This record gives sequence, C-alpha cells and structure tokens, in this order.
Amino acid sequence: MRYSRTPTFQKHKLTDSPIYEISVRIMALTKDSSEVFASGTGVVIAQNLILTAKHVVEDFINKWKVEKSDAVLVVNNFNIWVVFISSNTNDLYHVYEVAKVYMNPYSDLALLHLDSFDRIGKGKSWKQAKLVLTIPKPGERVVAFGFSKSKVNISKNQNGLTDIKINDEPIVSVGEIIEVYPEKRDSYLLPFPSIRINSRLDGGMSGGPIFNNEGGLLGIVCSRFDQESHDEHISNASLLWPLMATTLTDKNDKCYPLYNLAAKEVIAVHGLDKIILSKTEIESIFRVSYKKP
Repeated sequence: MRYSRTPTFQKHKLTDSPIYEISVRIMALTKDSSEVFASGTGVVIAQNLILTAKHVVEDFINKWKVEKSDAVLVVNNFNIWVVFISSNTNDLYHVYEVAKVYMNPYSDLALLHLDSFDRIGKGKSWKQAKLVLTIPKPGERVVAFGFSKSKVNISKNQNGLTDIKINDEPIVSVGEIIEVYPEKRDSYLLPFPSIRINSRLDGGMSGGPIFNNEGGLLGIVCSRFDQESHDEHISNASLLWPLMATTLTDKNDKCYPLYNLAAKEVIAVHGLDKIILSKTEIESIFRVSYKKP
C-alpha cells in the first residue's frame, strides 16, 4: 500500500500491506479470564520477542497491583497475550502468552518474551522489523501503525468455556518529524530520546511501530497531547538506541544486553556502530550512550 506524503489518518485493511506480519495487539487478562484489558500495540523484532512501550505494561501492572523488579517482570498472577492477525484467512489468528517482560531503564520501551508456541500449540512463520538506531532529522516522513478503539466482549460458549472477542480498528497514520530530542525533551514528561511528529495517534496505538521512508523501524508510539481539531497534531515517539541496554536473561538466568543479539545479527539493526555500551556496578543494568558526531 502506498501512503500519502501529507498527514493522513486512516483505517487499515487486512490485506493492505505486510505491516500485519510484524505488528501485534497486546492485551492482559485475569487468570480466570473474567476481566480483559486491551491496552497497546507491539512489533516483532526477533522470534518470540516483541517491542512495545513500557507504559503499556505499566498499565497492566497498575491495574492488578503487581510487584516487579526494576528490570524483569515475571508474569504469574495475570496473563499477557500477544495476538497476531494474519492476511491468511485460513490461519487468521495466533495468540501467544508472554512469559517475561524486560523493562528498559532509560526510555519508554519494553520487550515481551513469548512462549515458544501459540495457545493451540502451532508454530508461526516469523518476520521481523529492522531497527534504526541512528538519530533522524526534522522533516523526515514517518508512518505509524496501531490498534485503536478496542472493544472486548467476554462470553461463555456452549461448552462452558470462555470466549474472548476483540474488535479493533487498525490504523495507519502518516506525518513528518517536527522536532528531534537526541537525549531528552524534558526531565519529567519525556526524559529520554524521542521525536515529535505531526501524526495523529489515538489510544491503543501506544507501543506501535513508527517506520521511516525506507521501511525501517524508527521509533515506538509513546504519547500524544490533546489539541483543538484544527491544530496540528502533537505526538511523540521513543527513539530506539537506548533499547540496546535492555537486560534479558537466558535459560540459566544469566543477564545480557539486547546489544549482544544485535551484534550477533539475531535482530536486524542499522547504526549499531553509533552505540556505546558498558557495564555498571549492578549486574542486571548496563549503561548506554550515543556517540557524539
């Protein structure tokens, strides 16, 4: 699908583009499935690894009063599900349960580590986005994607099992970068690297991908400010270079940074040579910075 050069906000059809192959709906539910909360969007960056906004996970945490550490959340008293919607009508949905959540200490970014198989034990053909770690410039065109206006219906089927149906509006929003904040915009609302764009971003699109003109994953939908309908939209996206310091754990609970997966080309990135990573006194936290020009 070709997108406009001017700011547009439009519903996205299922077969319009491969965006669906790497974009997912994120939802949480109680263990008995009596309460469901659809809060955000995510994007695939590697097999079983989803990138989203940290505040999407924090919405779940705050809703169910979950205790967490600074870096890793083990999901055990509620479920987080990631829903893939395919353009293949014979194999439309894949629903994966999240096993671990890795919170980035420097930005509004989080990684979701999924179980190996979906809820009916099927495999999936994985595609992934290429991360752009370099800092963009004002005037560059961007395309954002996310799920909006979610309605969740819970019912019992004839077998007494719980049926959960989510009605979403998949949205594509086109705009351009207005301002760039390489390190932070301020010390309170956006104290991390980000960009301001004039794209309209609605609720539910948080954590969704923002692509540059070449199709690279430039950022993640972070926030928006309400304004009069005739004013230019004011929206913000988290830049991705701080993501390289996100701490993951292996099967032996040994900590390592996402940077290692980029260096091994497990995840596709552009601009890894711009990143400086170092250890801190705390084993589970790494220090990250961007090389000055």
